[in-house]
Amino acid sequence: MSVFQTEDRGSIPLARSKLSDSAIPCNILFYLRQNIMKAAIISKYGPPEVLTIQEVAKPTPQKNEILVEVMTSAVNSGDARIRGANFPKGFGLLARLGLGIRGPRTKILGVSFSGIVAEVGSEVSEFKVGDEVFGMTGAKMGAYAQYLVV
Repeated sequence: MSVFQTEDRGSIPLARSKLSDSAIPCNILFYLRQNIMKAAIISKYGPPEVLTIQEVAKPTPQKNEILVEVMTSAVNSGDARIRGANFPKGFGLLARLGLGIRGPRTKILGVSFSGIVAEVGSEVSEFKVGDEVFGMTGAKMGAYAQYLVV
């Protein structure tokens, strides 16, 4: 069952929350939903169960970037090592200083991806919306999400 139910008040449909008495115009709700994506978020180091699927803000490409709708993302040994803080002997402290003491600073892991260009920046000429692309994000990570900017 949905948390929101719609009602029609004149020409502006409203979404009323069953949890409160406030009403939000549906056009604002639609805008908010368009700028939200799902991503696998990590908040602390640990086993695979520390990854949770959450809704986060969809990234916006700068003038020299593209927004990719991710179709596939590989889980590789590097991602697993970062998630589990399984660093080689002697590199634990150094890795945690670089990646994050209590948990990764980058909350969305994933390096390799393939997908479809959803949006292009104003200075991008090599790609257009609808192009199929693949790549690696490097240390930036972020491929465990519905969208990423490269």
